Amino acid sequence: MSLKPFLRLPAPAAGIALAVAEELPDEVRRAIAGLLAPGALEALPTLAAGPRSRVARLEVGGLRLVAKRYSEPGLFLLRTFLRSSRAEREAGALRTLADALPWNPIRPVAWGEERAWGFAPRSWLVTTELTDAVNLRRIESLEPAVQAAVRAVVLDVLPGRVAELHAAGLFARNLHAKNVLVQPATGVVGLIDLPHAGRVGAPSRGQRVHDLACLVKGVRRGLAPDDVRALVSRYARAAGLPDDLHADVEVRADQLDNRTPLSGWIHGARKRLRRTWVGAKVVGR
Repeated sequence: MSLKPFLRLPAPAAGIALAVAEELPDEVRRAIAGLLAPGALEALPTLAAGPRSRVARLEVGGLRLVAKRYSEPGLFLLRTFLRSSRAEREAGALRTLADALPWNPIRPVAWGEERAWGFAPRSWLVTTELTDAVNLRRIESLEPAVQAAVRAVVLDVLPGRVAELHAAGLFARNLHAKNVLVQPATGVVGLIDLPHAGRVGAPSRGQRVHDLACLVKGVRRGLAPDDVRALVSRYARAAGLPDDLHADVEVRADQLDNRTPLSGWIHGARKRLRRTWVGAKVVGR
């Protein structure tokens, strides 16, 4: 799908904004507008659900799309005051990625938000779907044949893709394993859920290490240590850098994975707060 400008549609309800890709047929636009109605996403086949988001599949007009609804409970809502909603930020980041990286198959086609008094408690994002894909969060839980195919992509394809991301002057910031999709049968890689991705010119060593560490902390649960080292080494080769990143990446991955004393204490304190009555009301579980 091309990346023509988003077209703002008339508000389907009070306090609701909706923007769709200009080239979408009317049938698809109407179906997307219908997603903003209460209970609409729950009626679709669910792909994932959590305390702050719900993901479902929408098939309409010959298109297979992924629809996401983001919720902002408790203190999370404060972060939306007079700021772009999570869906709008994600749509913008995906467009930036698509402009710079034509190989990324995930394209934003619409976003919407509910806004009142400057806050956006709910927002919606619709993207194209990479069919039959798995994310890299838990490689070890895959069937052996699928696991072998995904491992091959992680070692042979993914390092070059991350190097291309950085060569385009982009810093992902949260390139977690769950945000990387792999189509095992074809080796296609897709990037999703990167609302903080942006252009930084030439990424610094620290930014490169951070993106790699985000990946490593997730995939190392399903890969041997030698495979993790090979992933970082092949990235360095593809990026034209000295092969001395691995130690820094491991340290940063440990920090992100709460394996250092300080980060572990902070993570534990947050969990304990969420279990209290105040934490449940203010922070959300």
